[in-house]
Amino acid sequence: MKITKYEHSCLSVEVDGRILVIDPGVFSTSFTASDNIDAVVVTHEHPDHFDPEKITQIRSLNPNVVVFTTDKVAQQIPDAKVPNVDEKVAVGSFDLQFFGHDHAPIIPDVVPCDNIGVVVNGVLAYPGDSFAPPPIKPQILALPVSAPWLKVYESMKYIAEIKPGKVFPTHNALLSEIGQDITYAWIHKACDEASVEFIDLQPGQELTI
Repeated sequence: MKITKYEHSCLSVEVDGRILVIDPGVFSTSFTASDNIDAVVVTHEHPDHFDPEKITQIRSLNPNVVVFTTDKVAQQIPDAKVPNVDEKVAVGSFDLQFFGHDHAPIIPDVVPCDNIGVVVNGVLAYPGDSFAPPPIKPQILALPVSAPWLKVYESMKYIAEIKPGKVFPTHNALLSEIGQDITYAWIHKACDEASVEFIDLQPGQELTI
């Protein structure tokens, strides 16, 4: 499995030459569609996770691609599938299990929209914009670290609760260079305390498992 991080919250996962794309949003400027994409997961409707132009590009090169997303996004993508919580789906080389339902609140007790997380091949967990616990202890956790809806302590607490093998940061486009240094220092501290490996994966970099 090869994981490639793009700007902000976009990832691709490659297995046996086939690709799963997660959250190709408007901030993920270095992401470009290829012709070997089997599936796309869009965790929710916000534009930093869902760029309709990128979905159109993916579908034009991959007519049989399967898109999994929430009901609101599915209304904008013909034939998109809306998975249930804890549903397991196999697409090509990818075994997906979905979890969570609500986007984390920005205003207390107000849920902005639906949000789905996904576990890929029992290895990688990606919660989207939430701290919903995945159904398994993942080997790798893609961790949101900066947003109007989170405090860094919440990201640290999530690490302690999930205890994955490795963590790399996502949802970080709002951080300046100084802000990233400060935020990552706290995330690194939480990883050390939980005996979790922190990987500072930058846009365009790959992690092979």
